[in-house]
Amino acid sequence: MILTLTEAKEAARVLHDDDDLLIQAYADAAQIWIERVTGKTFDPAPEDVKQIARMLVAHWFDNRNATSEDARTAVPYGVKALLATRRSFAHDYVSPAVVTP
Repeated sequence: MILTLTEAKEAARVLHDDDDLLIQAYADAAQIWIERVTGKTFDPAPEDVKQIARMLVAHWFDNRNATSEDARTAVPYGVKALLATRRSFAHDYVSPAVVTP
């Protein structure tokens, strides 16, 4: 597990328990996304991978009511840039941080 529920709630700046299921779902989705993009499993997760997961959880939580497709599907550039250092080149994801013009 990359993030515990407590860590995910801290990333989303949530102090109550009303959104626990949603936040846990975001933490689980962040782990799946990170592992698919990198082609690696993180257990235990190093701090940079935990930070990537925190950023994803916070972004998805903050944009959970977004009305545009771009707002719902976009991954923040900072996430892509951090993840680029962990990316497996065996997969087809290409971060803008590693593409040369």
